[in-house]
Order: sequence, then structure tokens, then C-alpha cells
Amino acid sequence: RRTRRARFFLAGAAVTLAVVGGASFALWPKGATETADAPSAASAALDLGGSLQHGAVLAAMNNHVTSGPLTDKGALRACLRGADADRALLGAMNVVYRNKQAVLVLVAGGAPGKITALVLPADCGPDNPTPLSRAEF
Repeated sequence: RRTRRARFFLAGAAVTLAVVGGASFALWPKGATETADAPSAASAALDLGGSLQHGAVLAAMNNHVTSGPLTDKGALRACLRGADADRALLGAMNVVYRNKQAVLVLVAGGAPGKITALVLPADCGPDNPTPLSRAEF
């Protein structure tokens, strides 16, 4: 009997978290970003080393704080178009990738339920759209 109550409570908590998480996605305007001063945002960049890991993807989810040229929504969209990843923006954050300043960007995946994670060079644009790393989760 006690086990049934615990399961019921855990199921209710999971549903609550799912609803709150879904609402935050729905309320965040498509492509919206927050800006931060370049020095503080760059110093807070997550160091990925040389690999893209699940923890980094979770840290970037619903995060929209970047610095540099990709702070501009138009520049970010142009870069994503060039990288063939112009889909719904799920998150973006400054990172260091292989000792270079970069931006981890999450977009809706190519298939339902998937997320595409791209590590873009900080100077990414239509002339330089090649991601440093790309993965599907």
C-alpha cells in the first residue's frame, strides 16, 4: 500500500515537471535571445573540451544567453541556414570547444522527438557556416 502511494506521488511529480517544462518552451518566443556583456558571458562559457556531451546539451536547453556576433538573431539564423539547421531554436549558450570560443546551439531535430546540437564558431555566418561539431540527441 505504501509503495502504491509513493508511485502515485512520483507519477504526479513527473507530470508536474513535464507541464512546467513544456510551458517554458511555449512561453519563450521563437528565436528569442538574451544578451549579456561579452566579457562576463565569455568568462562563463562552458568548456566542452573536444566533445559534445549530454550534460552540455542539458545545460544549453532553454538557455538563451550568448555574446558576440551570434547574439544578433538575424546573424544566428543566417548561420543556421548555412549549416542546414534553420529550425526552431531550443537554446544557445557560449562554450569553449577545443580551446576556441564558440556557441552551442540547440534546434529541433530532423525527426520528431530529436534535438540537433551544433557547436558553431563564434564568427559563424553565411560565409563561414560549418559547425565545429554536430550531433543528434
